[in-house]
Amino acid sequence: MNIYHLFEGIDLIFNVFNCDECNQLVSSINYSDYIIINHCNKGRFETIYKNNYIYLSEGDIVFSSGAKHYMHDFPLGYYNGLQILINLKTAQKSIDKIIGSNILDIRKLSNELINTDLQSFVQLLK
Repeated sequence: MNIYHLFEGIDLIFNVFNCDECNQLVSSINYSDYIIINHCNKGRFETIYKNNYIYLSEGDIVFSSGAKHYMHDFPLGYYNGLQILINLKTAQKSIDKIIGSNILDIRKLSNELINTDLQSFVQLLK
């Protein structure tokens, strides 16, 4: 795992996991303050969204927000992917500097992601 701090509140993470079983419940961070974007390059990524399992295969991308904890598993025993973490508390200033003020409201985007039902969420992936 390589982490790059791109801007205040925005991190880019390159994930490479090679393991037979990996089921982590990461509780050190409250992920309800983040928008999380994952892209699967190789392998398979499993996560839970609104009490339903979602699987990412090669080439899939998923957006999520509002989770208290973030669980993931790699059912094929390996996973290579890209993750972008956007901290809702600190990233707005960086986004405003890059693209201008009042163009993208990340809190509004996060609320839309939280209120997306599972059917719409799955369609978003396809």
